[in-house]
Amino acid sequence: MSILAKEAENKRIVLKNNITPELTVASDEKLISQLVIQLVTEVFDSSNNTTLSINAQIKNESKRNYLYLDFSLSNLINTNHFITELKSISGDDITRFIDDKDLSLELKFFISIFKMLGGKAIIISSSANKTTISLSMLVNIATKQGKDNEQEVPSSSLTNNDLVKASLVTNKHQNTLLLVDDDPLVEIVIRAMLKNENIKIDYARSAIEAMLMVSQNSYDIILMDIVMPELSGTDAMLKIKKHSDNLKTKIIAHTSTPDTDSKYVNQGFDDMLLKPVKQGVLINQITRILKDKSL
Repeated sequence: MSILAKEAENKRIVLKNNITPELTVASDEKLISQLVIQLVTEVFDSSNNTTLSINAQIKNESKRNYLYLDFSLSNLINTNHFITELKSISGDDITRFIDDKDLSLELKFFISIFKMLGGKAIIISSSANKTTISLSMLVNIATKQGKDNEQEVPSSSLTNNDLVKASLVTNKHQNTLLLVDDDPLVEIVIRAMLKNENIKIDYARSAIEAMLMVSQNSYDIILMDIVMPELSGTDAMLKIKKHSDNLKTKIIAHTSTPDTDSKYVNQGFDDMLLKPVKQGVLINQITRILKDKSL
């Protein structure tokens, strides 16, 4: 909600959050947050002087729990491309639209998250100057455990040696890197170069796949290819920064086109690496960025 509140303030949009703290689910919190942020920020892009109210409730249907999210908007601009596309599939079977080439990348990404969350239906209704977008998805209900169920190790049973070991485990951090490139050969090369480093590497072949992975995981560094089908690395970087609440992630432009570092920094990247990158240059640049992150 803090991310949305900042976006709303810049657009002179009144944001009303009617979700109670007692509403708790055990489903993927990051994905649900990403779904809400994706939908609302797309609406914000073409809205001004709008009031948005967000309501949520859980309903039990056929022994299953469904989370219903209702987004009510006043004075919504009818030319919003994302909402127009969403209206075209409102009330239909969502699963059959994900591979539709005529859909925009933004909607494909939104539907991908919705399906992963067990999405049931998307309903859009309009009356006078009010538009309501209703989402329903299958969720697990979280059960609150009382103190009687909590297990606590008495401090007297821990030796000094145990405390040292616990401290080391707590402070140990494996750095994480997301490599985004449509060429699988690049993945093989980068993994080989970093095999002896303390870095966990995930790989995404497209912008949509990268955006989904970022919505579920926290990365120290994203190594982003610039030329990719459907969406360029620059556009993917801007969308990831727009929809992510992890401001510490550093995104590096990974390009075969010689250019100045300042060009990519001005676009929003944190750094640039020229393909084909040498192992020493790659390790040194990642080490420097990780060092700067920790300061």
